[in-house]
Amino acid sequence: MNTPTNKSEIWVGHYRLSNTLHGIALGYAASRDDFIALIDDYCQQHDLTPNVQLAQLPLKTWVQRHGMQGDYWRLAQQLSPANPFIFIPQENLGESKPASQQAYLVTETDNVDIVDEQWGEYFPVVIPPALKDSFFRLMDWYEDYADEDKSIKPHFDEGTQYPNYYLVIEGAKSFFFPTLFIDDMPTRCLYTGETYEKIEEASPYFVQIEPGVSRSRDFIKKLFTRHESEMFGFWDLNPNIFIRSYHDFDTVYNHMRKFTHLQGQNDAGEDKWYFFRYYDPVVFSSYIQQLSNYPERLATLFGVKDGEAIIDAYGARVDNTFYTFTLDNLPSDTAKAKIELGEFEKNIFLQMNKDKLFNQEIIPAIEKEFGAESFHQKDLARWFSDAQKQNICVETSIISYIKARCYLARAGLSSQELTARIKTEYGELTPDDMADILYEEAKKLQGEKDNG
Repeated sequence: MNTPTNKSEIWVGHYRLSNTLHGIALGYAASRDDFIALIDDYCQQHDLTPNVQLAQLPLKTWVQRHGMQGDYWRLAQQLSPANPFIFIPQENLGESKPASQQAYLVTETDNVDIVDEQWGEYFPVVIPPALKDSFFRLMDWYEDYADEDKSIKPHFDEGTQYPNYYLVIEGAKSFFFPTLFIDDMPTRCLYTGETYEKIEEASPYFVQIEPGVSRSRDFIKKLFTRHESEMFGFWDLNPNIFIRSYHDFDTVYNHMRKFTHLQGQNDAGEDKWYFFRYYDPVVFSSYIQQLSNYPERLATLFGVKDGEAIIDAYGARVDNTFYTFTLDNLPSDTAKAKIELGEFEKNIFLQMNKDKLFNQEIIPAIEKEFGAESFHQKDLARWFSDAQKQNICVETSIISYIKARCYLARAGLSSQELTARIKTEYGELTPDDMADILYEEAKKLQGEKDNG
């Protein structure tokens, strides 16, 4: 084994060993060749074949290029001239932990109403009034109007630095996209190459909003206008997120391109790239709020480098709520984390899907059958959790189980007793079948009680 010298430094490599072990190799070595020799020695001792996944780099360079995927600095403290190499399987790496319990994401909300169509208005209302003093407070929509019309224009202090405003629009949301904006505003597709050629019209597009340009003004107004025709109002489509930045088009465009795909692994453990529809405002607002206590990931998403962020603020509308997301002061030693489809992101997306099922399917189903506000949401959430613990997987069966718990709660009956009775009568059942039968029996018991 090579002996580390006083010129040695910590090296990192991403490896798959004999297609059975997948993880990170850390070594104390003077060069890449010495680091590779450490890996070869390790594999020889354990009868493994090394297969490099990402090129070997010094730790500092690795973090700058790939971000922090795990607590490498702490793990590297185990290295010494006497113990110059360790291999950490992916499942033992863990995720970057929050630096503290502090939230580093600042979330502001505004209640927004639909903007009227305003045909022929000389000074059209472009955005909901609540946003004039929040996300768009430094946007002059009427910059092109004559001096005598400036009474309606916003007043900015002399020397004010104006940010740029951008959109990321999902082209798949409308048959008329990207035709409705691609020739009227500075626009560039976030997909390139073969992906762009295959799904050009359904791709996400990066668009700049220009102050004092009527076509930008008209398009933004349509984002907040409801109309039966998609050509005249996009409120129901809700096809985009908003970005505020003090950087130019190319800088922000290149930053947002980083997140269109996430690297992960399929069920066979093979590396694969997955589409990430972060430009869906519901997805984005849910995702970013899960990062509040993770400064490393926020630093990546906002493009922080040397204390300066590429993104000043993100904006997203969900129904009648407009979210503005900005950064609080991050710790000075914050290193960027690689955003990938690892366990951290998978858990976030799993929770997002659960929230969507609960809010969009379960609550409406309960309200339809029992009336609005018949049960506290905390009770419904608890029964939803019980359904998951019992491995009820089919959505309709999950809803049936929660309905059953509602009927039993009304009747003052025990779900355990009814479940035991069903098992005695029907024998072993799958969790989904049990949930469906439990619902029918609970509904029958409630009916018998009402008629008795």
